[in-house]
Amino acid sequence: MRYLIVKPNEINDPYVNSIGKMRLEFMSNARILNMDNECEPMLVLDFSDDYYDNFNEKVTLDGSWASVQNFNEDVLPNIRKTVLGLIQDKEKDVFHIDLGKSLITLYVAYFAVLEGVAVNISFHAPNPEDGQPTFNIGGDGAYSNPRNNMRRYLATQVMNAAMTIFVDDPRIIAVLNRLFPRIDREIHIDPMIQIEESEGQE
Repeated sequence: MRYLIVKPNEINDPYVNSIGKMRLEFMSNARILNMDNECEPMLVLDFSDDYYDNFNEKVTLDGSWASVQNFNEDVLPNIRKTVLGLIQDKEKDVFHIDLGKSLITLYVAYFAVLEGVAVNISFHAPNPEDGQPTFNIGGDGAYSNPRNNMRRYLATQVMNAAMTIFVDDPRIIAVLNRLFPRIDREIHIDPMIQIEESEGQE
């Protein structure tokens, strides 16, 4: 089994990126039972840093036609090829995607569910240290903000097909119910919250 962790990079969403790094560290210590009923390390891959570490969505996707064309014709096809190239066995691969202020992570989630891979997604509350904290699914720039219908479509497809939906704050559930009234899914508290709390008490 391989666990592929997808998170926004530090440029686009440093807050959710830090949560993704914690998830990566925790899952890297996970063990699974093999065919011989023996425990062995689970292979954990960090999708994000390898493939779009330096992609600044606010700067690159500035709302101009050239930036939109480049994103649609070059960036997204390359990311989808990367997702396809990483899938070795759909029955054993699991994507865990931390959604935040990143359009790319939303598209990775969408491409993964299109390919029928098991996907876990985590919605995160805004960074409380932001000047004006806002809940934002996928993107925080001139390109993404006017395209709420597209982002909502992508998120709807992902939520309908995801294996598990997590939130790190129960208040997000009311927001998701408002944004996606037709989606009837169980929503779970992200286990990373319990890990953070236990580490904070040590």
